[in-house]
Amino acid sequence: MPLGAWLVARRQSEQREVIRNLSEAMEQSHSAIMIVDLQGRIEYANRGLCQQIGYTRRELIGRKWSDFHVLQTREQDFTDPTVTARTGRSWEGEWLNRRKDGAVYPVRGVVTPVRHRDGRVSCFVAVFDDVT
Repeated sequence: MPLGAWLVARRQSEQREVIRNLSEAMEQSHSAIMIVDLQGRIEYANRGLCQQIGYTRRELIGRKWSDFHVLQTREQDFTDPTVTARTGRSWEGEWLNRRKDGAVYPVRGVVTPVRHRDGRVSCFVAVFDDVT
């Protein structure tokens, strides 16, 4: 195998290993992690989110993230994280979620925009924990 082809194959192998490790880290995290598209639909849900909210991954994918947000009496104090993230800034705070069984629980988390190489926001990553 020529040296150039060997170097490309080695780099691809290393990249696959990094992606595999990242995927396993997200999946094994106790925090809820989800990737949300620009329309607010869930594209990815880790095991932590499924355990926290009580839905299977299949039930979550494609649903609106806002389906699980509980409106509070002081809603004016709550800034929509996706609105902030669309501007390219991260949002951090607390909100209430609703589990599949209807129970409401507080969470604290961060919503971070993910950008294309050209700088446009492509989606959001939300990481949060149950703070009950």
